[in-house]
Amino acid sequence: MFRSVQFSAETLPGSPPTWLTLRLLTSTLESQDLADKFHIQETSESIQCAPKQLTEQRRDAVVSELQAGSLPYLDVRAFFKDFPELFSTLEQAQNYLLHLTQIEAVEPFVLSEVWMSKCVETCTTQLRHDGLVDLAVSVRFSQTIEFASGLTLWLYSA
Repeated sequence: MFRSVQFSAETLPGSPPTWLTLRLLTSTLESQDLADKFHIQETSESIQCAPKQLTEQRRDAVVSELQAGSLPYLDVRAFFKDFPELFSTLEQAQNYLLHLTQIEAVEPFVLSEVWMSKCVETCTTQLRHDGLVDLAVSVRFSQTIEFASGLTLWLYSA
């Protein structure tokens, strides 16, 4: 099982400065040909060392939920902030998501096409049965969603 490790002066014997800890960590990883398998993030107080595989597994779990429809949407800006080790720019994160299947872009969000299909199916069934649709979706958006077709969808919390 993989996990992240945080190094700081308080957690290491002798309270070494952050720059020295970083140098030793980097040298150790390079000497073992492991440098490309870890993300290292430095702050003034500490160093976070996370296995790339762990970060990629977390990213893939979020994407799988989106593609399966259990996650209706994803704010690309939040996704970018959650995975700074994998994407150096917001555009890279957006391009990554846009090249996946079952996802539609409605900037600054990406939507699950599976979730949207289920929503349309539910609304269509309700329209046929009741003659009207009361669209109360338990999802919070900070704005409306306007589709290229001209359809505008207002989502609010039920």
